Amino acid sequence: MSRTAVIGIGSPFGADQLGWEVVTQLRDRGVAAELECWDGPLAGLVERFKALDVAILVDAAVGGGRVGEVHILAPEQLDGAGLRWSSHGFGLRDAVALAQALEELPRRLLVVAAEVGEPAADRPPAAAVRAAVYAVEAELAANTGGATHVAVPLHTVNQD
Repeated sequence: MSRTAVIGIGSPFGADQLGWEVVTQLRDRGVAAELECWDGPLAGLVERFKALDVAILVDAAVGGGRVGEVHILAPEQLDGAGLRWSSHGFGLRDAVALAQALEELPRRLLVVAAEVGEPAADRPPAAAVRAAVYAVEAELAANTGGATHVAVPLHTVNQD
C-alpha cells in the first residue's frame, strides 16, 4: 500500500502557521493521507521521507507574488522558484537537496508554497490558506487515485 503524507512546515507563530492551518483544515475535511505538522529541524525530514511513497510539503513563502498565489514545485524546481523559504540557516530547499543527495526522496515529492505577503503578520492570510488547501486536495486526488480529481495548473494556482 502506498504511503502518502501531507506535512505542514512551520510554527505556531505569524504567517508561518500556514502549513499547520492547511493540515488542520485537511484533517477537518477527512482527507485520506497521513497529516502532520512539522516544527522540528528540517534536516529531520530526510528520515521521515524514508517511510513515504508520496510527500506533499506545505509551507508559507515570500516571493513577491499575489497573496494566495500557490506554487506547486517538484524538487528540481525549488532553486529557480524565486521564493524565500527560510530565515534560518537550514531551510526547506536544503532539506530536500540533502534527501536527494542521500537518495532518500520519496517516489514523488511536491512542495506547495503559498504566498503570504508580509511574513510578520499575526496569521497567514485566509486567501493563502484556502488556495493551499485547494491545491493540496487536487494533488492528493491526482497522486492517490482519488475519484474527485480537480485539475490544477502544474506550477501555479491563483485564487482571489
